Amino acid sequence: MFLPFAAECARACNVPSLVFHGTSFFSLCVSESIAFAIECARARDDDNRPFVVPGLPDSIVLRPSQVPRASAAPLMKRLRESNALSYGAVFNSFYELEPAYSEHYRTRLAHRAWHVGPVCLFRTDECDELLLSWLDSKEPGSVVYACFGSMSRFSRVQLEEIASGLVASGQHFMWAARDNDVKEDMLAGHDKGMIARGWVAQMAILRHPAIGGFVTHCGWNSVIEGLCAGVPMVTWPLFAEQFFNERMVGGGGGRGDRMGDEREEVVVGEALRGAVERVMDGGGEAEGMRGRVREIGEAARRAVLEGGSSHADLGRLMEELVEVNMKRVVVDE
Repeated sequence: MFLPFAAECARACNVPSLVFHGTSFFSLCVSESIAFAIECARARDDDNRPFVVPGLPDSIVLRPSQVPRASAAPLMKRLRESNALSYGAVFNSFYELEPAYSEHYRTRLAHRAWHVGPVCLFRTDECDELLLSWLDSKEPGSVVYACFGSMSRFSRVQLEEIASGLVASGQHFMWAARDNDVKEDMLAGHDKGMIARGWVAQMAILRHPAIGGFVTHCGWNSVIEGLCAGVPMVTWPLFAEQFFNERMVGGGGGRGDRMGDEREEVVVGEALRGAVERVMDGGGEAEGMRGRVREIGEAARRAVLEGGSSHADLGRLMEELVEVNMKRVVVDE
């Protein structure tokens, strides 16, 4: 998606190209509606008041602070133009997750598109033995896993608030962080936490029986991995389309608990504690979230099996590309 010159080169060589969208149909539909809607452009200048994104299947309410900044507009315009040059797009998603937005993208926005996900179900990454051993020692559903992605940047104050919120929740937790982010003194005297430094096999961790909740920045890979693992989420979006992904998880269908609606300078630990407790408390609301996300995980697994929606979509894509190539051969002759 972020290599616009590739589609341009392919078009110049008369070779069909496909764009891989590492995000959802939902977020692309929201992005395109915002990009072309005068109402949304005016709303950005209006004291961060909520506005309804026009032209979507559902009533989606956002604040201007949750919309990518105007400085990103030239890049996004270039990407849209290059995408229009491609033959179509493939998505790391599956039809049952967002049927209305899949149809909207392909019909109302008139883009060719195919589901090929969730691709995380084809990975077999092995978990670090130390992390696996620690998880093995915990009761089923008793551990909160927290990860904010490789591009997130937190101040020392915010890292301390995250630590205090996880500790105050009273839950066992595993926090995946960059090597130098979390200092030992942040968790001094607390024996329920495990810091996983550097890269981790996230899907293997989420699938472990000990994991009962997932604190996530709402990057699409993390969201769909959490859904496939059947783990309810505490959503903490930070930038870009992460706020749109949160609307899918926290704002649609009760698959998680949201941290808030705006980009706050510092999110206090008490807010994180409360959200973690709501997901992990075992009450009716928490069990409802857990049941719904497990249903989605089961649907995801069915989608990639023979006869499933993504399996069928990939087959249709292959057939169509063969047909396109045969037409090119005839023309060239």
